[in-house]
Formats: sequence, C-alpha cells, structure tokens
Amino acid sequence: MSLRLRLSLSYAGLLGIVLVVFSVVLYLTMAKILLDEVDSRLRLAASQVHMSVGAADERHDLRILADTVLGAPLTSELAAPGLTVQVLDERGRLVASSPNLKNEQLPVDPALVDGGLRGEQSVATLAALAKERVRVLTMPLTVNAKVLGIVQVGQSLHDTDIAVARLRLLLIAGSLATIVAAGIVGWFLARRGLKPIGDIADAAREIGETADFGRRIDVQLPGDEVGRLATTFNDMIERIEESFESQKRFVADSSHELRTPLTVIRGNVDLLKRPLGNEDRRECLSAIESEAERMSNIVAELLLLARLDSAQEFDRQPVELDTLLLEVYRQAKVMAQGRRLLLGHEDCAVVTGDPGRLRQVLYNLVDNATKYSGEEATITLSLHRLDGWVRVDVADTGVGIAAEDLPHIFDRFYRVDKARSRATGGTGLGLTVVKQIAEAHGGKVTVSSALGKGSTFSVWLPLT
Repeated sequence: MSLRLRLSLSYAGLLGIVLVVFSVVLYLTMAKILLDEVDSRLRLAASQVHMSVGAADERHDLRILADTVLGAPLTSELAAPGLTVQVLDERGRLVASSPNLKNEQLPVDPALVDGGLRGEQSVATLAALAKERVRVLTMPLTVNAKVLGIVQVGQSLHDTDIAVARLRLLLIAGSLATIVAAGIVGWFLARRGLKPIGDIADAAREIGETADFGRRIDVQLPGDEVGRLATTFNDMIERIEESFESQKRFVADSSHELRTPLTVIRGNVDLLKRPLGNEDRRECLSAIESEAERMSNIVAELLLLARLDSAQEFDRQPVELDTLLLEVYRQAKVMAQGRRLLLGHEDCAVVTGDPGRLRQVLYNLVDNATKYSGEEATITLSLHRLDGWVRVDVADTGVGIAAEDLPHIFDRFYRVDKARSRATGGTGLGLTVVKQIAEAHGGKVTVSSALGKGSTFSVWLPLT
C-alpha cells in the first residue's frame, strides 16, 4: 500500500470517526429533545384533567369526568392533533375518553395501571395499532388524598419518528458523502504534497543507477519539511561525491605510490639474478630494503587512516601535553640532522586522548619540518593555553609553502616537491595523519607559511 493511499485512508478514517461520534451525539440529543417536548405536553394535559377532577363535587363519582373531559373548554385544549386522554377507574376500567379516540382505547400496560392506582406517576412508550408508537403518561386521580382512578394521556410519535428517521438518514448520507469527498480530496492533496518526495526518490534511484553524483534536486520550497529534505539530500549527495572523488584519487595515488617501490624492487631482483660483484649486490639489497621499508610505512599509515576514517575509539586517558612535548623535543634532536631545534614557550596543559597518537602527531610535524628545512634552519616547538584550548606550534625557517599549495597539503599523497619527498623517504601521508588524529581528538590543524620564510603548523586540542 502506497504512502499516498495510507495518508488518504487515514485522513478519511479519522474524519469518519469524528463524523460518526458527532452524528450519534446529535441524533440522540435531537431524539431526546423531541421526546421531552412530547412529555411536557402530556404532563400539561394530565394536569388539566387532574384540576378538573379536583373541581368535581365530593361524591367522588368518577363518571362526572366524562362530561368534564368531553365538555368545553377542556375539550378544545385536549383536542390537539395526536393528543388523546382516557380515564380509568380504581379497577382499571375505562370510564371516559377524549372524542378523538373514537371508541378506541390507548394501549394499556397493566404494570403502569397498577403503579398509577398506587399513586405513582409514569411515562412510557407503548406500541399501538399499525405498529405506531404512542407515548403514554399515567397519572393517579386523587381527591382529598384518595385515588379515584387514573388518567392516561397519549401522544402519537408518528411525526416524531418521521423527523428522527429523516435526521438519521440525513446524518448517514451526509457523513458518507463527506467521508468519500474527504478521501478524494485527501488523495489529491497527498499526491500533490508527496510529489516532491517522489521526485527525490526518482532522483536518488537515477543517481544510484547512473552514479551521476553531480546531479542535484531543485529545491523549490526551502522553508518547509520537503524543502529541508531536498536540501539535506543535496548535501548528502555532495558529500558522497566528494568522498567518491577522494576515494578515486586515493586509489589512484595509492597504486602509484606502491607501484614505484615495487618497480624498484623488481628491477633490483632482476639485477641480482645476474652475475654481480659484492659491491653491486650490496647496493641492490640496500635499495630493496629501503623500498620495502618505505612500502611498509605506506601500508602502516594507510591502515591508520582507515582506522581513523572508521571512527574507531582510541585508548583515551589524561595526557600531560607539556611533558609529551618535552619528550618529543629530546628525541627529535636525534632526527634533526644537525638543524637547530629549540623549545619555545611552554605552558602546562592536560588533554584527554591517546598519548601514542598525539606523540605521532608531534613526530610527523617535526619530521616534516626537518625534510623541508635547510641544514641551517631552526625548528621551534612551543605550547600555549588559550581560552579552553591548547595550541602546539611547530615552526621552521625552511623553504615555506606556496599559497596555491596550502589548501592541498593535508590531502593524501600530496607533495609540494614530489621528487624531494621521495628522495627523503616520505610517504605523502604524514600531514594527512596529523589532521585526522587531531580531528579525532576534537581538535584541528592550521598552517601559516610564506615562501622563503618558513612555515608554522599549529595543532589545536580542547583542554580537559
């Protein structure tokens, strides 16, 4: 069942429930109002008869009521259409009736008669001839606290039943027509309202079938829910497109980076198959070892990036970043290769993170500064606390980075100087690892650089 049909049926069903409840309440209320009006007329007529009895002489001869009931002016008042009166004596025998009964008798319920003779007043709906219903009120006739008999006033419910039946038919027909109309209108409204969602679904299917991630959905109503859905879908497609393009570049770059050392290894293996001197053999083995180590580093860093991409949790614990920086500074003097390594401003700071990964961030930045700095360059490590953040700076006075290269230096396998980086054993993944680890710790990496003046990489991490 389609969403459009479910919405239409739900709307029509809910409206149907409301209409049924409203119709039932209206029907019962109107029926009670009409019946109460009949009962009021019956009580008024019975009271008039009772007053006539009270005006009779004290002989308590019930037959005098025949002239009272049939005589004027009471007869004119009791001769209203459908209103009939009859009087029964203490034995339940008919002694008088209104002229409009015409030798007939109101339907009698023995239980009501017995109750009236005991001084009880009651009203009930009884069945008469031709399946016509009659509303009958039974009232005791008392004179000087003595029950002489009972008076019964009846009102035909023929007109009332017709009015109620017409109302019932009108409510049923009106409710059904309204529900059908609501279902049809709801169908078209749902069709119109869900059309943008259908367009989004069609676009998603076509994008999936054609892999055309450059396609976007036209957002016509950006303020409503469908517009926000379309905007969110476009944003998602854009991220997928960027991820897809990044993946293609990554696969291409990875293949290229791994093909180079493999080519070197295969070439040296072919040389080793030939008769070579000891010196040439040692050079071949050294080249194979160097390229194998480089491949190992590339694979290790690719595995680390894959782990970072999958958002795997680190072994997080409080880390004294100033102490970690001091350790890296001491060990980095060995890898500085004669360059001047300084420890600048150092505040005390504690962050929450993986100490091994944070140490790798600092080593990669120092290694990068060493590779792109001359032998007379200066590398400075410093740490600052700034408004809930800690900033670790690795500054060098090396060759610097061109402005057009700055937006890409954190891309995988991107090198400002490819030949020089390979010559120094770089993988092109060091800065990418730095960025990913920093972001996994809730931080970021920024860089400022100028050609010929050096570069400063800053790692921002939230304080504990």
